[in-house]
Amino acid sequence: PAQLPSRGAADTSGLRLVQGTVKDVSGTPIVGATINVEGTNRTSSSGGGGRYVLTGLSLGPQTVNVQMSGYEEASATLEAGKAGARETLDFALKPAAPVKGVVVDPDGSPIAKSAVRCSDRPMNRRLFKLTDQQGAFEMPSSAAGCKAIASHAKWGDSKPTELGAGMNNLRLTRGGTLDGLVVDEQGRPVTRFTVAIESHRGGGRRDTSRQGASQRVNDAGGRFRLEGLPPGRYVITASAEGRPPVQS
Repeated sequence: PAQLPSRGAADTSGLRLVQGTVKDVSGTPIVGATINVEGTNRTSSSGGGGRYVLTGLSLGPQTVNVQMSGYEEASATLEAGKAGARETLDFALKPAAPVKGVVVDPDGSPIAKSAVRCSDRPMNRRLFKLTDQQGAFEMPSSAAGCKAIASHAKWGDSKPTELGAGMNNLRLTRGGTLDGLVVDEQGRPVTRFTVAIESHRGGGRRDTSRQGASQRVNDAGGRFRLEGLPPGRYVITASAEGRPPVQS
């Protein structure tokens, strides 16, 4: 909501001046909000106490918009004014709704403890969530517009999906498979060992979501299989009792 403009003392600019405050609905000042006059290059930002000033505005009707991360955008209309007028326009911003979604497997069943992250933004704990028992996740409103990817140890990653308002659906894929063989110095199969993913690089960037994932193997032929992997290049380690670990 915005207060109706009140006219005060005039200045000598020949145009109009608008001033006011930006606060949240509880009355707490918001610092760093962007205030702009629609269709013009007139902008300002809120400082101490949430105060802002817009100068040199034309005398016709104006639409003033306010934007701040974590809050819904607000707008108010200024009626036609008089030259040199000082007018007051205060804003109270509502918190933006969180971004919600659900992660499902390739067959559409919800998956718990699936990791959801914004792949196109720097790693941020607020933009990294694990799904609950119903496969649901919730991120702050700042996640809107990011390219989200869901990962799970048993499945391939979901396709990057732009998060938006409403419920977002991320579907895991069946992924690819790595088959391998572990042998000793004489080329004989090692029957009991552990294989682990040391690193993965896909899509031109390092991916740590599966780093450290391991599998214990007991196979007479020394064979192992890692399933549900997204495309890319992997470094795999193998270790066995009494032997130093080795890399692929």
